[in-house]
Amino acid sequence: MRLFVVALLGISSVFLHSLSAETDDAAFQPLLKSFLDSWNKHDAHAFAEIFTADAVITTVGANRVDGLGIEKRMQPSFTGPTFKDSVYSATIKSARRFSPDLAVIDLDWEMTGARKRDGSSRGLRKGTLNLVVVQKDGRWKITSYHNSELPQPQGSAAQ
Repeated sequence: MRLFVVALLGISSVFLHSLSAETDDAAFQPLLKSFLDSWNKHDAHAFAEIFTADAVITTVGANRVDGLGIEKRMQPSFTGPTFKDSVYSATIKSARRFSPDLAVIDLDWEMTGARKRDGSSRGLRKGTLNLVVVQKDGRWKITSYHNSELPQPQGSAAQ
């Protein structure tokens, strides 16, 4: 019986730790705010600052961008027609810590104001964003970023 109680307490502890880890959204809100603020201000330098130097981004278009190239890659998008009028919003769907300084965050996002290369509107866009984040000097930074756009219904402006 004693072994059963010890095992039950151990399983309960693991379950409760897992539950709290998956609902640890508040710890990541400053990072999300920096992400959205830098995007919506179209500030490529501030956007690049939220990533580690060795970060890897996979864009919606399946392009890969390494940490040191993020600012250079985003600058023309933020100043050119693609994203200069875009407004990005996102919410944390789940956040899970694997250690005190390593976590995975899944976001649901929406964007308005984005344009195609020809300047026409992309309409409302929606997707999911998966981040691997690390904490350095008390601040969370993105080290891996994988963005996916959800298919838009037939006839929508975002084709």
